[in-house]
Amino acid sequence: MKIRDYLLWQDDTDLDAFITRLSDSEDRVRQNVRQYVVGAKVRDRLDSMLKAVGERLDDNRDVGRYIHGAFGSGKSNLLTVLGKMLERDEMVYDLGHPALRELRAKHAWLDRHRTLVVRINMMGKYSLTRALFEGYNAALPAAAPQLGFTDEERVFELIDKDAQRLGGLPALLEQAASEAAFEAIPEMPRGMPGPLFVEYYQRLRRGDRDKRLALAAALQNWRNHGANAIRPDDLWVDARQGLDRIARHAKEQGYTSVAWLVDELVIWIRGRSRAEYVNEINNLSALVDHDAARVLPFFVAVAVQMDISRTCPEDLSQRDFQEQLGFIRDRFQPQLELEDQDLYEVAAERVLARRGDLTVAEKKAFEGAIDAAFQKHGDAIVGLSGGLPADFVRRLYPFNPALLRILVDVTQALSRNRTAIAALYRLLNKHADLEVGQFIPVGALWEFVFEPENVSYVKQNASSKLCQRLADTYDTWVRLEPKLEAVAQETGATVHQLQQVVRTVLLCQLSDRPYFPDGRALGERLTASMLLHLNETDIRAMVPRTGISKVASWFRALNNVAPHVQPSSDTDPTISIKIEQLDIERVLNTARTQVGHSHRFAFMRKLMIDELGLDLGTSNEGTFDVLWK
Repeated sequence: MKIRDYLLWQDDTDLDAFITRLSDSEDRVRQNVRQYVVGAKVRDRLDSMLKAVGERLDDNRDVGRYIHGAFGSGKSNLLTVLGKMLERDEMVYDLGHPALRELRAKHAWLDRHRTLVVRINMMGKYSLTRALFEGYNAALPAAAPQLGFTDEERVFELIDKDAQRLGGLPALLEQAASEAAFEAIPEMPRGMPGPLFVEYYQRLRRGDRDKRLALAAALQNWRNHGANAIRPDDLWVDARQGLDRIARHAKEQGYTSVAWLVDELVIWIRGRSRAEYVNEINNLSALVDHDAARVLPFFVAVAVQMDISRTCPEDLSQRDFQEQLGFIRDRFQPQLELEDQDLYEVAAERVLARRGDLTVAEKKAFEGAIDAAFQKHGDAIVGLSGGLPADFVRRLYPFNPALLRILVDVTQALSRNRTAIAALYRLLNKHADLEVGQFIPVGALWEFVFEPENVSYVKQNASSKLCQRLADTYDTWVRLEPKLEAVAQETGATVHQLQQVVRTVLLCQLSDRPYFPDGRALGERLTASMLLHLNETDIRAMVPRTGISKVASWFRALNNVAPHVQPSSDTDPTISIKIEQLDIERVLNTARTQVGHSHRFAFMRKLMIDELGLDLGTSNEGTFDVLWK
């Protein structure tokens, strides 16, 4: 019996298939809604959030919430579903998880409010304010009038008045050109006759926004003779003024609230300069203003993978700004947490869904084989489950909860395009021929975590402690791997078996959060028996005692050639691998090539003189008197 024959299979494991974006097409959105799993804990947190949001919107007050979770935890999926609920789209209830219909029935404001949903992905955006303004216009229905957020028309009106005073627009433009007003605007070269200048001027004035702003800034600076020079960017209204315009405009269009769904903010804001960071944080603060007397309330949901205050540049240590960061954080509390077990729910309901065309007999055979495995190895399986109930661990088969915990912890450091769900599908595909009753080895996770793109990413982001730990772990493996073949020959193991157990140790050591009921992390109680059970598919033994002895002998042999591999002396030894930030062997090899016999002889001669007090002079022989008692 192979697991492929019983699970609802997905052969396409291309990463893009698992990345949800707020800009996805309608077909993709429908697919995301259909696949989104609302676990019991997420349902309860959504329930609490919707209750608080409804109360504040009904009271015409702004409300903000962070949607907090690691990469791949489902933040973007949740924002997608939430957006459809706020838009009163029946599709989300027809195709979505049953819990969504329960939440709709419980929170009547979802249907009572007419909410304009603005979806913003910050990657590639110029600024938060501009993204908000442009996102608002993009969200409006096609028939609704667009809202302006720039003041270039004010400058053009002043130019029209100046033209009347200077004898007409052709004369004004000729004078401005002669005084180099249009140096930065290639469409307005010097030397043209006045009427031609007017034609080019009118074309730019009616053209795209960036050209209009450039033209207006150039003319304003010319009018002021270069004093208080402005840039095209300065003609945008500030955040508070623009948000007030939005509130009034949305109300005129018949809306009762505006919902802002913001994704990728943390990644984007961490790339800002010091001054830009301060400005953008203040703009985020303006978005949820508890004291603003807006005519219409805002609901702001921001997907974050870390506390926003942790994104603060190191050189921003002023006490007042740190207090501002805390104040902003408070405006988005309590945040909605997406936890490890939320991924477990998704894995159980979506990734491990059974085929719908199985016969009763096939279902019985499949479930029976899983039951048999749990009856045979139940104590060991539950002992490694991190305190999860046995029935829930069974729902996760063929994944061990330890594998899922490692996956959650390490994906926080990987590229935003690395999702945990994609990893699970990849593991299933690679082990499609796994016999029902066997578990996917934890060591198999290595190839997803440390594929070349991820290795490059973590090495380029050494400022992150977790990225640095992953980079050091990978470098340790690179130095260990060449030694495995000799150890395999010595111990009778296969290279693949050694790879799996060594990789499992390194992966478990990356997960340092409490896992076991006693508060210890995975890497703190790694024993030979634990490694055997986590990779039992690859390590066969007639009885557990034999398997434990095998694994112990492998690591003791490794210790002989790599001292940083450290098994204890117990029958079931505790095992750790010291992560080397310095390649000691490379340093020693370099020393061996550069230090010869003459260097060693000179060192020993100096040692004899310094420690024994021998007066050798130019000779290599001396006398040392020893007093015997």
